[in-house]
Amino acid sequence: MINQDVQSEALHVNEACEEIQKADQPQVPMLLFASDGSGGTGLDTATWRGVAYDYASGNSKAKVVELDCPHYVHNFATDQVEKEMRTFLESLE
Repeated sequence: MINQDVQSEALHVNEACEEIQKADQPQVPMLLFASDGSGGTGLDTATWRGVAYDYASGNSKAKVVELDCPHYVHNFATDQVEKEMRTFLESLE
């Protein structure tokens, strides 16, 4: 049985991506975590990570962190995500 939130995400992902592409990218500090693409993206690693790098390329304040784990990085690379977030936030001070 699939979680309702996951089901809703799957049903609305294309719509959400279209909205993001229409909007101006905010020029604020961003930390993006790029998984290896496994775990449901349907894309190979290079293509999946390329999406994050393409988005980040429009923002000089963006940083992409590559993680060798499936899509839901917070479940698979908890310690690394925490460390990267702390370091990123400290760099803003």
